[in-house]
Amino acid sequence: MRKLKLQMNMALGDKWDDEMTNLSLDNLVNVDNILLGRNTAEDFIPYWDNVAKNPKDDFYTLGKLLSVSPRLFSPISLKPANGKMQPSPGAISQKK
Repeated sequence: MRKLKLQMNMALGDKWDDEMTNLSLDNLVNVDNILLGRNTAEDFIPYWDNVAKNPKDDFYTLGKLLSVSPRLFSPISLKPANGKMQPSPGAISQKK
């Protein structure tokens, strides 16, 4: 059976240290896919792809791993229907 890892990060101000980077790198070992929500994917994918193109970036190693890992994201947005949230039509998409 495959495992699902959940990683949520929050930096206070601009404080992202080596410990957070190492935690993220460790979590990416043996990852099959990265699952993202649509809104996160819109910022995440271009940001980390650009980091991966710049060897002088402090997060280059992390960016390389994040940009080559297959990414799954949902183009589904929730819309209210009769006072309840219902998924609009859509499917999981893949971005490599």
